Amino acid sequence: MLKLKKINIKTFIISFCFIGILTYVSFIAAWAKEDGTCMTVFCNFFAMVFEVLRFPTHHYFWNSIIEKPNLFIPGLLLNSLLFSFLLERIFSLVFSRKRLMNAKENEINS
Repeated sequence: MLKLKKINIKTFIISFCFIGILTYVSFIAAWAKEDGTCMTVFCNFFAMVFEVLRFPTHHYFWNSIIEKPNLFIPGLLLNSLLFSFLLERIFSLVFSRKRLMNAKENEINS
């Protein structure tokens, strides 16, 4: 059985930077779409990506965010952290399985 024990901090930081930048770009695109200035396919695509990246905090706690607007950006940061953690775990699982398969293949060949 494959166990994932440690978090790879380097992968987590890289995925957080990637998801953070993607969240920022998609937030600007969603804002442009709301203003009616989003005219390109890429802008519309990133505006749709924002709907995914704002989950789960903005989905479940939207009433609290409306009451306290200063929770909007921290909610996006929390989402970025959650998605980064999920992405890091996926990468760790994939690479652990590859290492396990390579080790088994080397045992068979030797």
